[in-house]
Amino acid sequence: MVRRFARREASTQSVRCAGRYRATPCYGVFLQSKGLPIFSRKSDYGLRALIYLAEHREQGPITLNEIAEELDIPKAFLSKILQQLCHNSIVKSLKGPSGGFVLAREPQQLTMGEIVKEIDGPLNVFECFSSSHDPCTHHGNCKILAVFDNVGREVERVLGSVKLSDMLSEACAKQGCAGAATCKP
Repeated sequence: MVRRFARREASTQSVRCAGRYRATPCYGVFLQSKGLPIFSRKSDYGLRALIYLAEHREQGPITLNEIAEELDIPKAFLSKILQQLCHNSIVKSLKGPSGGFVLAREPQQLTMGEIVKEIDGPLNVFECFSSSHDPCTHHGNCKILAVFDNVGREVERVLGSVKLSDMLSEACAKQGCAGAATCKP
């Protein structure tokens, strides 16, 4: 489901983005289709912001306003996400008139798994798998634990194998777009 993205100026031609055709360009990495998303909107926005910073790293620091406006992300929410990523040494915040945000490490040194974990915490397929949840009454006799524990490990493995730099080249190659964060035709 794409919400805040409709405000952008765009051509009326159909654009394929994340496996779906849209009348306007999509500006997201993860799109919610049917059912519940596996990743939060916070992760979506954080990943897109990091991809944008990686795409524009030669420009130097990028302002919060520019990122929020380009990616159509609420500025206050983006600010909180970037501050969190600053505390975890994924992003640096530079002060002053020519300040803004830059990646703290090279894109090839950051994995999608590391980024999502920094933003959302550990991945839990079910609530009862979370360490913060009270023990399930079926723990020890759970018929689905092994299967979904494997699902969680596999998702973590896949995200751990994809580097931020891979998102820059793969998204563009597959969709023929100008950049992964903006997903333009």
